Amino acid sequence: EEIRAALERGEASDAERFLAAIWRLGGFVLFYEPEPAAAELDRLFERYPDLSALRLRAGDHMRLTRYPRRGADPTRPPTSSLWSLEVAQLWFERGLDLLAPDGALALQAQDRLAAIALDQGDFDDARMRFDLVRGHPRAGDPDRIRALWLKGVAAYRQARYGESAAALRESVRIRPELRALWNLRLALEAEAEPGLPAFPLRPEAERPSNPTGLAFTDVAPALGVNRRNGAGPSAWGDYDGDGDSDLFVTGCDVYSILYRNDGERFTDVSREAGLELVESSWSSTFVDTDNDGDPDLYLGRNGWNGPGRNSLFENRGDGTFAEVTDQAGVNDPGSTFVHAWTDYDRDGRLDLVLANGVRYDGSVNRLYRNRGDGTFADVTEEAGLLEPPGIRTIGLAVGDYDRDGWPDLFFQGYFNEPNRLYRNRGDGSFEEVAGPAGVRGGPRTALGYVCFLFDYDNDARPDLLLTKLASWTDTLMGMSAWLPDQPEPERQRIARMAPELYRNNGDGTFTDVSAAAGFRYPHGIMAAGIADLDNDGFQDLYLGTGEPPLFRLEPNILYRNVGGKTFADVTRATTVGHLGKGHGITFLDLDRDGRLDIFSPVGGFVHGDLWENALYRNDTRNDYHWVQFRLEGTRSNRDAVGAQLTATSGPMTQYREVSAGGAFGVSNEPVVHFGLGTARRVDRLQILWPSGLDQTFTGVAADRRWFLREGEALREDAAGGGGQGTGSGPPTRSLPARFAP
Repeated sequence: EEIRAALERGEASDAERFLAAIWRLGGFVLFYEPEPAAAELDRLFERYPDLSALRLRAGDHMRLTRYPRRGADPTRPPTSSLWSLEVAQLWFERGLDLLAPDGALALQAQDRLAAIALDQGDFDDARMRFDLVRGHPRAGDPDRIRALWLKGVAAYRQARYGESAAALRESVRIRPELRALWNLRLALEAEAEPGLPAFPLRPEAERPSNPTGLAFTDVAPALGVNRRNGAGPSAWGDYDGDGDSDLFVTGCDVYSILYRNDGERFTDVSREAGLELVESSWSSTFVDTDNDGDPDLYLGRNGWNGPGRNSLFENRGDGTFAEVTDQAGVNDPGSTFVHAWTDYDRDGRLDLVLANGVRYDGSVNRLYRNRGDGTFADVTEEAGLLEPPGIRTIGLAVGDYDRDGWPDLFFQGYFNEPNRLYRNRGDGSFEEVAGPAGVRGGPRTALGYVCFLFDYDNDARPDLLLTKLASWTDTLMGMSAWLPDQPEPERQRIARMAPELYRNNGDGTFTDVSAAAGFRYPHGIMAAGIADLDNDGFQDLYLGTGEPPLFRLEPNILYRNVGGKTFADVTRATTVGHLGKGHGITFLDLDRDGRLDIFSPVGGFVHGDLWENALYRNDTRNDYHWVQFRLEGTRSNRDAVGAQLTATSGPMTQYREVSAGGAFGVSNEPVVHFGLGTARRVDRLQILWPSGLDQTFTGVAADRRWFLREGEALREDAAGGGGQGTGSGPPTRSLPARFAP
């Protein structure tokens, strides 16, 4: 109303001031009432055509932000970046009609229309419009450099590699920029031309060694899970109880999908399971919330997509799900990104932890205690976890860092906010100890995304890994062979954006060992997963990389854990360096051969940034052995979340905790995997259950999947295949040809 009044008085400057305030508030009006607000702005712009600069400004905001649509076309998800792009496109096209064609504002409008076409995935239109920008009479070198670079990106996405290389060569001829040089390398490599002169990588990244023979093959197309769904998480669980792990996948601008695994391939059963037209989410987990023996499904939705709520679907045990969100009391409206499950009070029921506040919407992290009657109680404040509004969180890790038997919580600061480590007192409350523990953060705290508590050095103490979303420019410089030529202050600044690894000292404190462990270079990390992929007994790290801009073509990264001392980038020695945006990475042993496979949902935030999801079958061939355990709680929660397993084989001791959630809001196959190296058995296996029961087994044979019900004896897992092959031998059961190596 104030804007309208100012316009009626002819005070355009006041209108600009009011609108600028809206943009600074993060599009507050558009965020909460997107369609009415957009319609009102449209009316204002039509009534006052002289406000062309404001129209372009509003269009910029719309194209860069994704808004929910209320009561929209049911064939489209409630949250869709396409609607925002279409609104922005109309505003720019109308603005272009009203502007002098040779003016600076017309150049700006044409550039934005080209960028919108790129984000929509209309690469033909994008290439045409970037040519118009490049040839505009007001275009300077910066405009031409950008237009040629993005035309090269569009052509690359169409597999027009020669055209892409030509545009990129012209761009770098005017002025060589890292991003265009990198894209030129990709185009040349795709054309089977040497890409090295365009953008040489660091020598150790260009030609990595691969002593354990890590190798993978993407079998997603053969198995029917190569959906193009954009960014999103993934969750594995045997929802129908047939012994095969089924898959739930969400994404951007799409509805969620439940795939049933019948042992041969995957089939979309969303409609039959009662999950048709379920709005996508940023986190999803399969977990048995009611201890009835079948996995339920929880979805966390976040405020980047506009106000929404989380959802809980109860597994009825007959192959279908029923939404029970409201009855259960977990319809949290906060801007949830990651969530995790833990039995924080060890009463045998799984409780829910939410990492909230990715937008400045005032939502805070929450802890919901499971009452055991199908409902949950918000105990955030009484548990000592209530924080001031405005502290944004994405990264969440759960683990018993001090090994006192009680699960602790770690929240990673999102944007220069402090990290928080909450120690579980064992009386239903937590105390914040990040400062004394040495993990609060400081100059290196940045865009924190996912974090982990895991034992990287096999000393049976959970260590702490923090990942970050570094800028594309910093990431490119860190990848390149030109980094050593940069001034020392610049090298130090770039190194501060690398992942952080803190070794657990065993006395409640941690020591930063990032550089010594090989984490000296930044990545655009949005997702990650921890697993022993080569069965050498040390857990490796797979990073899903990217950022919303479609032009960021960054490979996923595989770091091999070298003896619990350092991590080596072996990406180029394998086939897992996918260029699409990597998000909800999960692990499972789909073919039960003792080698963990990788599922990587691939795709971006914007509508046109679509890539096929990948399922990397692990084809690693070496002489290493393995053992797996599937646990079932009786006094503890049914999924045994929080159980602690310590396996000793000769001089090597490994430690694992059963977890659910965390990372990029995902759930792996609920099986605990140990690589054993050359050992043929586990000499001693200790399992400490959340109930407090302590069980020990000796002489556990390798190359098997074992089943253990709390308090009983180990037995081979019939549902898990029960094979007896070695890590280098044949698979442990008959496989469909489409999956078998």
